[in-house]
Amino acid sequence: MQQDNAAMFAAASSHEGEDCGYNVDFVYDTPIYIEEAYANHRGVQQSETVLPSIIIFNLALANHLVAIQMKAKQQQYSNKNINNINSQDVDSHKNENDDDEEEADELPSARECLRKAAQLYKLSVQLQKNGSQRQQRAGSQTTRSYGKLLFLSCINNLGNTYKLMDDERSEEKTYKKLLTILMYLY
Repeated sequence: MQQDNAAMFAAASSHEGEDCGYNVDFVYDTPIYIEEAYANHRGVQQSETVLPSIIIFNLALANHLVAIQMKAKQQQYSNKNINNINSQDVDSHKNENDDDEEEADELPSARECLRKAAQLYKLSVQLQKNGSQRQQRAGSQTTRSYGKLLFLSCINNLGNTYKLMDDERSEEKTYKKLLTILMYLY
């Protein structure tokens, strides 16, 4: 039965050995999809937090993955510019980049996307904590097994967002929480 519950969520793809252009730790990078049959399950329907937590997680993940892509492109762009500056006159290089800078101003920055992702991951974690407390009081264990995967994914990804924002203190604190939870569970 526990495998059935876990099967309703997509497995994480760690992309081991794959170089994405930016040094990234493990990120649970697969959106959570719930089949209609499970969404109509009585336990999920009675929970006030399961579906909202999943939706919020998916929104956080979208912002997180966009920020990772933006950082990778920024890194490639920086490397390209360094090579161009070494081989071209500095004045002509400035004129070429004016259009790129104007377009970049219109888009949200990677840092803004990461900040949004962190807020959403924290909100999803808080919803899950509240839902778990209600379930414990009611004696329900319907959504607990796959709730652990969602909870751990949120905390792991939150730690990674802090790392990408260069917030070492929050990153360390978050990963310590994750380690504590993992030790408690297993």
